[in-house]
Amino acid sequence: LACTEVENSWVSIFKNSGISPQNNRMFTTNDYVKLLSKARLNEFQITFKNYDDLRNFIPFSQWDVSQPTKSLKWYDSYNKTKHDRNSSFNEATLENVLDAVSANIAMFCARFSPFSLLNNNNTLSSLINQHFKISLIASDPSTYYIPKIELPADTRTDLLIYDCYEQKHNLAWNIVPLVL
Repeated sequence: LACTEVENSWVSIFKNSGISPQNNRMFTTNDYVKLLSKARLNEFQITFKNYDDLRNFIPFSQWDVSQPTKSLKWYDSYNKTKHDRNSSFNEATLENVLDAVSANIAMFCARFSPFSLLNNNNTLSSLINQHFKISLIASDPSTYYIPKIELPADTRTDLLIYDCYEQKHNLAWNIVPLVL
């Protein structure tokens, strides 16, 4: 289920961007892997807070355009299990599930930003903050989306902490079409 949700996120990005599959039939990992550099997916590191002995999960770290399915081990295992459960059921491991769950968190952050996921006062944000730590590794700050804000004329000049979303000073996003 976690892998199908990751795949659903990939397809949703393509469809919302008006991008068609390479073979004009169905999207494949040959299409999906193009999101790796655009969405900086290999920068997301997910830590399961309540399990100190688990490794940090960087679900897209090994994804490679030359082998877009095989290089994404957890997704390749899901694909093998889906198409030949009898021979490949041993690929359905808890570690692969944890990678897929981590991939979903990374995809959510890439699609909607981590801000709402970490800072909202709702059930999802509470669960994420309780169970996961989201980090960026080897990240380039020049690639971040930063909200454009418009401060009122009476804004204090000695401000140290400021939340443009809470104050509703953020302007509408200028959305640039995804080009792969």
